[in-house]
Amino acid sequence: MSEHLANKRTMTRGHTPPDTLTAEDFMSLAQVRKDIWTNAMKGFGFGAASGYLLHRGAVFANQKKWITAGLGRNTVFASVMVGASLGSFLFATSQGKNSVHTLYPLFERSKKTVTVPKDGDDDLELNKLLTEREKQLRLREANSARIELERNRILRRASLNSTIKGGHGLSDSHGGHWVQDKE
Repeated sequence: MSEHLANKRTMTRGHTPPDTLTAEDFMSLAQVRKDIWTNAMKGFGFGAASGYLLHRGAVFANQKKWITAGLGRNTVFASVMVGASLGSFLFATSQGKNSVHTLYPLFERSKKTVTVPKDGDDDLELNKLLTEREKQLRLREANSARIELERNRILRRASLNSTIKGGHGLSDSHGGHWVQDKE
């Protein structure tokens, strides 16, 4: 048993991969994680440098009176941090989207399958009845939700109709009518 497989039993549930993954799957998963983190750090540096350069460009434009802005230490720090976070996010996201094709086979293998007992027809018949009952319950829940939505829609329309017919407007401003001033 490899070291990765031995250590997975001491990990938390979120970090414990399913038993259907092989050692090669662990390695490809680790490589994808490493690529995402590496590109996030590259994006952090690139974004920080870009933010600083953009700020220096704004300072130059401010000196030439092309723009008027109060630029100081705080705006330098904000520009660097916003650039770094944006760069990190964009680089990590693009790497994740580019490497999703390597994870797709892992997702397929780690799906949980439902097994039906093959011991006898009684178990098979029981499973069929249970799935039929689950379908009926889901259908009943969906129908009751639709009925509730329709009832709410009818009540809203009736309330709106009575508000309009009662001489009141849709907003609270004078009830839709101007009030005569008494002198």
